[in-house]
Amino acid sequence: VGTSVPLFAAYCRGHAGDRRAEAWFGSVYALYNLGAAVCVMLIEFVLLRALGLQATLLVVASVNLMSALALRRCRAPSLDLEEEPSPQVQRKPAVALLIVSIASGIYQMVFLRLVEVAFGPYHENFAISVALALVGITVGTRIVARVGWSFQLTLARGSVALLLASLMIAPVIRLWGHANALGADLNLPTTLIKVACLVLLGILPFTVYGSTLPALVRDYRGSRTAEGTLLSISSLGNCVGYLAAVFWVYETLSFLGIALLLAGSFAAASLLAGSGANLLRLWRTGLAGLAILALLFTTWNEWLYSLEYRAFISPAAYQLAVGNLDKVEAVKRFDNHVSVVSTKDGLEMLNINGYQSLVAAKGHTISTEIVYG
Repeated sequence: VGTSVPLFAAYCRGHAGDRRAEAWFGSVYALYNLGAAVCVMLIEFVLLRALGLQATLLVVASVNLMSALALRRCRAPSLDLEEEPSPQVQRKPAVALLIVSIASGIYQMVFLRLVEVAFGPYHENFAISVALALVGITVGTRIVARVGWSFQLTLARGSVALLLASLMIAPVIRLWGHANALGADLNLPTTLIKVACLVLLGILPFTVYGSTLPALVRDYRGSRTAEGTLLSISSLGNCVGYLAAVFWVYETLSFLGIALLLAGSFAAASLLAGSGANLLRLWRTGLAGLAILALLFTTWNEWLYSLEYRAFISPAAYQLAVGNLDKVEAVKRFDNHVSVVSTKDGLEMLNINGYQSLVAAKGHTISTEIVYG
């Protein structure tokens, strides 16, 4: 998998000659991730349900085989290894890319947990989230190619965009309840409504993360060695981010703390990526970030993410859950979020990652728990 983008980019560049050679990496990178997103959705919603696991694996293997046979008909490009020396990757931008790639890995893991808490522990939610991350990379790549922002400018504005995306979490979750209830009344497919809400929730941050690597690669004007080096740094950062999310970040920080960590990582990386004088020209962007930050602190409700996912499926369910809420005790370990939610009418509910696992009442027997037992 890791060799696909560099090899296909080399094929395209070799056949194109000198015509916009630096654009081929971005084009292949965007198409690669878009194809992966389509594949994820096809596997979850069509192939697995119609063919089963074994036949689905054979279909995927057959597509790879047909791609290989198709390439046999294409003349391999002549890549001159004695071409003039490629520009070396500079240390500070590379470290900045590593930082934001780690942040990207952390966000991907936290987004999956957030979706599970708010939308339920369903396989389709996982598939939609993964596809959305891949689409975000595609959109970010195309935006960078169109607007022409520098790597440093992309990081600075991305920091503010991540704060805005964090501010949108609670409203989008509330919107899901209204839209889901309306869809149920009108007999509309709730999966499509869910996809729309998840897009609103994740497309902005995933686009920000997806724009970082193409923005830096473009500075090296199609250098094959630089492309490979930067792609490997980005992938390594994602791996570190995944592990950091599970072993430290999620269990140590609140959701608000994680949001601030991710936005702060982009701000720090932008300072590292270039001259500080360039950032002084972005004072309007800085003021917007401070305003969003103030709103974030005044409107954030951490207890929201300790409720069970069925509290968000309709406005009535949300009002009932919030109106009856007394106190919340949360324990987080690795990437699990276990909450004991006490209600005003004496119930205690054990919620594990948004899923209600156990209900107890002081002095009373819960008959459903006996039946389940």
